Amino acid sequence: MRTGLKCILFSAIMVSPAWAAPSDKPVSIANPAALAEVLRDMGYQPGELVKDTKNPAFNVTLGDQPTRITFGGCTGGANCKYIYMSSSYSDVPNPPTDWLNRMNDAFDIIKVDTDADNDLFFSAAHVIEGVPRSTLRLILDMWIADANALAQEAVSAKLNTGR
Repeated sequence: MRTGLKCILFSAIMVSPAWAAPSDKPVSIANPAALAEVLRDMGYQPGELVKDTKNPAFNVTLGDQPTRITFGGCTGGANCKYIYMSSSYSDVPNPPTDWLNRMNDAFDIIKVDTDADNDLFFSAAHVIEGVPRSTLRLILDMWIADANALAQEAVSAKLNTGR
């Protein structure tokens, strides 16, 4: 949700934090397999890399939320320029447009919409080549927090079906 702290954290992401530990290796998103390895080192379990598409991707559970990380701006499946994180809640079908608009006003990082099945969908794009691992950890933690907050908003609005 929109808070002064979140704005400060976002600013810290954008300026490669000076507080990052000297041994905090930079993260590369140019090679999707290398990012998957970084995530494994961080304790996550990324799934198999899908390479036979224009935009390589893999699925990974962040917090308790299944998330797809898709690589964009790639040439031949490499030299990628950004990542696109996305997920959906299949138990929140057909969320009202006015509620979606309110959620987009409430959240700074994620974009809220519906997917092809008209279920609640959310996403975020990040240009993070060369950021420290601590910044990647912060991005992942913010994704988890926003996913949880969005779910709570849907429950509070009684939009979930309980599936």
